[in-house]
Amino acid sequence: MAEEVWAQLKAGLEGDGDVVLPDGSVHSWFLDPAVTRAANGQLTNGDTYFLNDVSSWELRTEAVTAVPNLFLAGDHVRTYSNVDFTCMETANEAGRRAANGVLAAAGADGADEVRLFTGAEPPGFAALKAVDRTRYRLGLPHMDF
Repeated sequence: MAEEVWAQLKAGLEGDGDVVLPDGSVHSWFLDPAVTRAANGQLTNGDTYFLNDVSSWELRTEAVTAVPNLFLAGDHVRTYSNVDFTCMETANEAGRRAANGVLAAAGADGADEVRLFTGAEPPGFAALKAVDRTRYRLGLPHMDF
């Protein structure tokens, strides 16, 4: 996996023939031990999927931090769309908010801002969230599907 990632980085950065990443420059790498190769050669991940805990949104940081010139993006960043769980959509929104923070710090006018989306809750989520809230109040764990 490390070799594949390295090859893709080189291909993306050295497309015009310039050597940007010399082969000997990798210091080290780490692959989560939960990622293993099955007997059929397929990679598998033994870790369970991360799902937000109740009230974790309040613990997340903003994309624009109190530290000047430090902007954060990823599905761990607080977002304001209706999608409040880890996914590419929340990571994308956090990236857009971070980009707007960079633009504001650079003195760009508002016309240059990256467009933000309000988000939409998928059908059926309101009912599932209501069940989850009830289970939480009763001291029950999240439902496994």
